[in-house]
Amino acid sequence: MIEAKEIKKIIAESISIIIISSIIAFAINLLNPNGFIFISREEYSYKKIVYISTKEAKIKYDSSSAIFIDSRSVYEFSESHIKDAINIPSIPISQSLKMINKYFNIIKQPKELVIYCTGTSCGTSDELGKQLISMGYSRHIYIIKHGFPEWREKGYPIENAATEEVVNNEND
Repeated sequence: MIEAKEIKKIIAESISIIIISSIIAFAINLLNPNGFIFISREEYSYKKIVYISTKEAKIKYDSSSAIFIDSRSVYEFSESHIKDAINIPSIPISQSLKMINKYFNIIKQPKELVIYCTGTSCGTSDELGKQLISMGYSRHIYIIKHGFPEWREKGYPIENAATEEVVNNEND
């Protein structure tokens, strides 16, 4: 018959093996690019979305290090938008998916994505960012916190698609 002392020893060794195995598995998972995510997809997508100021967006614009995406409607985009931005409305989703496919070769370039809409309360930038992440976009997505109105207010480069007019007042 097994004594109580031996049972305690077996239990202690088993627990030690489980703890050590868990630590090793967790470390391997962290180092593996295809490892498991221990948070929900929604929480993960929020960590990929970074809010930036209009001034930070302008730095990215001036250095040509980013692709600017207008998530507003086609109508709003046609009235005026950030110069050289592309339009991918976040709603309706069918149109959004169509435009993502159209601009897929641009989106996958090794440049940052900066998305904007009409400001902090519009939410279409967030929705488009989440769509892109759910479709496999793996880098950070930058969202201009105060959107197009502040960009225009600061006199940064915009264009009016209807008249092909470009406005560029450099007021920093």
